Amino acid sequence: MRLFDQFITDSYFDDMKLTPRFTILLLACAAAAIVLIRWSARIGREVWAPKVFGWRNWLKPKPNVEQPPDCPLRLLRPRFYSFMSLGSSIGSTIRFDAKNVGDKSVHSFKISFLSPNFLDTSEIGITPQAPLEPDQSTSVGWSSRGRQRVTIRVILVQFVDGDVWNNNHL
Repeated sequence: MRLFDQFITDSYFDDMKLTPRFTILLLACAAAAIVLIRWSARIGREVWAPKVFGWRNWLKPKPNVEQPPDCPLRLLRPRFYSFMSLGSSIGSTIRFDAKNVGDKSVHSFKISFLSPNFLDTSEIGITPQAPLEPDQSTSVGWSSRGRQRVTIRVILVQFVDGDVWNNNHL
């Protein structure tokens, strides 16, 4: 016990002084942490709901995007986001932009997600709030649970006039 008392009073804590550089570093780290938390909360509100913290996940492999040359939609800027909700779960989503590169207005479209992980293999039908005019784009998101590379492709596009484009390259 005597050795411990001597250590506390004599050696370590008497010589420990906060230098101005260490104080500035500590304040900078605290400010950066506050900024990151606020940014993450803003992303969470935009993408999911209040009280959800979200961040861009650069560690997941970028998805493959298969696009036939005659497809009237282009899938652009695929990106992964991870999220955490207090009192709930942790997960991730894939988001991308679907741009109408054709000359007709798009009513709806269908996209498939293919992955070695069966939880990431699915198809979704998307109907934008307003018809997607030529050169317009809309943001699309979908849950992504696995760690393997996902392949995304447009499999069907329905136009406002009733015409349908099918991906015959499957």
